[in-house]
Amino acid sequence: MVTSGGSITVRRPPFRFNREFPVHYYKGNPIVTHIINAFHVIFPAGEKFFIRAVNRYAAQVTDHELKERIRAFAGQETQHMAQHQKFYEILRAQGFPVDEIVKEYEEHAYGVIEPMVMSLFDRIFGPKSGDAIALSVTAALEHYTASLAEVALRHREMFSELDGELAHLLQWHAAEEIEHKSVTFDLFQEVDGRYPMRMAGFVIGSIALFAYASISAIKFLRYDRHIDWGKMPLLSAKAMVQLFFLGMEMARALLPYVRFDFHPDDIDNRELAEKYFAEYEAYFLAKAS
Repeated sequence: MVTSGGSITVRRPPFRFNREFPVHYYKGNPIVTHIINAFHVIFPAGEKFFIRAVNRYAAQVTDHELKERIRAFAGQETQHMAQHQKFYEILRAQGFPVDEIVKEYEEHAYGVIEPMVMSLFDRIFGPKSGDAIALSVTAALEHYTASLAEVALRHREMFSELDGELAHLLQWHAAEEIEHKSVTFDLFQEVDGRYPMRMAGFVIGSIALFAYASISAIKFLRYDRHIDWGKMPLLSAKAMVQLFFLGMEMARALLPYVRFDFHPDDIDNRELAEKYFAEYEAYFLAKAS
């Protein structure tokens, strides 16, 4: 088994979004704003899925270090889930049917697609293959979130115009994704480790992530009564420039996953998380008190 360096700390920062938020809070751009809103929607249920996938194997892990990392991983993901859900109050106040959007997403993704894919793999590849593909998807999506986290923390100027509390939520989440980036990968290698299964999880996870993020963002745009559609061509062009830059950076970070000998710790980015938490240590201590 490959083990990871570095500790995983479970933090409980009680973010409070008690200020007025502009509806288009990211540089006045509804497209980029609603992409962020889409991730607020898909993250909590996605993190529940990650914890489910890990817990199916947690009891059979005998390595003490890996068991402790799994426990810390679940603790961090539980906090991510809870803190993102706090932003729903802002979205409700802005008139978005966030509960409806969340319900539709969860029912389809985890009420239909998750059991269908797991059952399909069990039938084709044998018992417990469904558990293996769920864990493989989790490892792949953890690579996505760690890659996005690296881009975000290398380019923190992206957060400069956001409300401070929301900027901290996104950066805190990013830093912790880097801290625990190798946990699910190491667990997958321990209990299965087959390259074709790892790649199947990467393909399925990629399709699911882009599909549900896109659908959720489109729903927010559909319900947005504050859009000046006359300005949308210009705003769309600006969004495309921002998203193209992000996409190129993400592609560069994601591609190593397809290597046969890949391991998340091959990507040396932990100092980004350490730098963020060192810089804002007083902020998080104040939040915890």
